[in-house]
Parts: sequence; C-alpha cells; structure tokens
Amino acid sequence: MIKYEIIIKDELQSAAADNDKKGNIIYNKIKSIIDDGGGEITLNFIGINILNTAFLNNAIGQLYSIPDWDSLK
Repeated sequence: MIKYEIIIKDELQSAAADNDKKGNIIYNKIKSIIDDGGGEITLNFIGINILNTAFLNNAIGQLYSIPDWDSLK
C-alpha cells in the first residue's frame, strides 16, 4: 500500500487552518489521492496554531459524501 503524508502547513502555506476555503484545499488533495488509486493517507498538523470546525468540515467532513465511504476507512 502506498503511504501519503499531507503536511497541512505546507499545503496551506499558513499556520492557520481556519476557514472553509483552506479546508477545500486539503479535501481536494485527499480526493485526488483517492481518485488516483488511494493508499494510506496521514494528515500532519505539526506547526498548525489555529484549527476550527469550518476547516475540518470541509477538509474531512466532505469525505463522508464519497460513494463507498466504508471502503475508504
């Protein structure tokens, strides 16, 4: 299995994961990995100083809408 690490701070170019637009950036990154065949994805939050629900709802919550969610767990 291929392993991926998404370094949130690097992807956002910010220490703040604090809005829905930034959440969409991470969601799109995760979704592109899934669409390319998937693998084990680790989200690295080191260096993130601010984190809120708007970010989390878009970055992670949207994953529940992907068909066949159970196979993604």
